[in-house]
Amino acid sequence: MCRFIETIKIKEGVPRLLEYHQARFDKTRRDFFLDIKDIVLRKAIKVPLEMSRENVVKCRVIYGKEIEHIEFIKYIPASIKSLKLIHDDISYAYKFLDRSLFENHLHDKVSFDDILIIRNGLVTDTSFSNVIFRRETGDWITPQSTLLEGVKRQYLLDNKLIRMEKITVRDIHTFKAIKLINAMLDIEDTMEISTSRVA
Repeated sequence: MCRFIETIKIKEGVPRLLEYHQARFDKTRRDFFLDIKDIVLRKAIKVPLEMSRENVVKCRVIYGKEIEHIEFIKYIPASIKSLKLIHDDISYAYKFLDRSLFENHLHDKVSFDDILIIRNGLVTDTSFSNVIFRRETGDWITPQSTLLEGVKRQYLLDNKLIRMEKITVRDIHTFKAIKLINAMLDIEDTMEISTSRVA
């Protein structure tokens, strides 16, 4: 049976971007299962008192036709300073719990911190995030060829804080820097990676 995950940022006890998570959660369940009943994430997520005192907590909602498990973990961001280009025709339009598609490329993480996946010559995502590129002008651009339409990416697009463009592998080094974004990573929270560290 297909199993999926929503990773939700809890900041000072409050779930963030919940309407975006709800939309993806609902669409995934409609696309994969018949006769589903509405589930409201806001009602299902009960932040434990001890976790509500933490600044940032990661909430993992694991589900299929129904929610199977909800867990809360103190969030410690990964330190990503370099990216290795991987050419693969990965398909990941839904946020599956099974991440073996990505893990197959992450065995030798000695000379790099994460991967940047190139599909048919186009830039997509890292193993766990969408990406945005900074131009000399300061504009932030996200690839239109993303693997997964992340909730933070969609929020930033909706609020016109980033723009979407076609980015080929040859375009990467025309940008000054890259940032990783996902539900847990805001633009202001994540460090820039020089495009010279993408190879």
